[in-house]
Amino acid sequence: MKKQGDVIVAIEGNNGLSKPMEKALRSAGIAFYSFKASDVDKFWKAVLGQNKNNKKDAASVARYAMALEAQGKIDNWKRVWRPDEELQSLTRSYAQRTKESIRKVNRLWKLLRVASVDLYLALGGGRSDIDITENLLQHEGILAPLATKPDIYEWKTLSEADFLAVMRDCNYKGRDKLIKVPKKV
Repeated sequence: MKKQGDVIVAIEGNNGLSKPMEKALRSAGIAFYSFKASDVDKFWKAVLGQNKNNKKDAASVARYAMALEAQGKIDNWKRVWRPDEELQSLTRSYAQRTKESIRKVNRLWKLLRVASVDLYLALGGGRSDIDITENLLQHEGILAPLATKPDIYEWKTLSEADFLAVMRDCNYKGRDKLIKVPKKV
């Protein structure tokens, strides 16, 4: 490739199936550009309006790279650095844990909505008979008292210190409002 002179080396995807090719290009000191498969697909459909296959994929990656070069935008996709293998596994692990956490929180919101529509609406500010105007459902902190003290009638008897303890003693800005408002429910 180095003998070819000034060429653009473009790859669809990164660190997936193209990882061995990326490794070889990096060790040879050849700069390359990698594009998300979804971007190449959108480009292919917008420009040519045809279905994809392996041969057409390669052509679309090349055309996409040339179009970006013509617009002076190709450097955004330049890959010259070597990935830190240890850091890569840590970031993947973090991403997986984050997704799992989001799935669990979403499941809890769904359970709350199914278990008590009135409570869900009240916490969301959707009940006119309860003086809550802010949507508390955007605060994950409300899940702590629901998990540890699910009997919401018990909430009225809790002092602010008790409520803070139930919410794992996390006293940050806005927590006092989050403690006072559910007592209205």
